[in-house]
Amino acid sequence: MYKLLNANFFRLKKDVVFWIFLFMSLGIAGINVFRYIEVSRAFSSEGILDDIVKQYMLLIGLFIAIFVSLFIGKEYSNGTVKNKIIVRT
Repeated sequence: MYKLLNANFFRLKKDVVFWIFLFMSLGIAGINVFRYIEVSRAFSSEGILDDIVKQYMLLIGLFIAIFVSLFIGKEYSNGTVKNKIIVRT
């Protein structure tokens, strides 16, 4: 099992889509932090942080759903899912 996980993480490090989604999510998080700082300086509203966090959670959920479906689809089309099931049984 350890070898399978190690191989998956190695494959993930080489995946371009993973890095694109990672940098996009970090960029969106940075934009949200700066937006919160700007809004909190201008207004003393406490509901703004809740709105920013909710929007960020929505986008991260969307990114995760897209990435997982792409990754599992690629694994299935390459036949590695079948090989993993055979090895484990």
